[in-house]
Amino acid sequence: MLPHYCTAGRDIWRSVTYLICWEIVECYFPHRVMRQFGLHQPIPDQRLIGNQAALHLTDRRGRANTDWELTHRQYIDIWAARTDTVEVGLTCIDTTHASGDYMH
Repeated sequence: MLPHYCTAGRDIWRSVTYLICWEIVECYFPHRVMRQFGLHQPIPDQRLIGNQAALHLTDRRGRANTDWELTHRQYIDIWAARTDTVEVGLTCIDTTHASGDYMH
């Protein structure tokens, strides 16, 4: 029922990737909120978390001439391949209750 511009590109809403804005790089973890999409939520894996602390320490102070495209090339490449990392899941009838495996 939403206009097309609200749903354009919705396949990548579930892509496990990085969101990038200049010096800021944030991990995007839709596989940790699958129930919000009406899908079965599996036990979260540890993709993309190895470098979160270092990413959060990066800022623009003292880096006026930094080429952020070059600095964040590895994350930009992952973003460019975002259609390869779209999470698919089984439709969940009751999203108010987590599975036994998940709760364990």
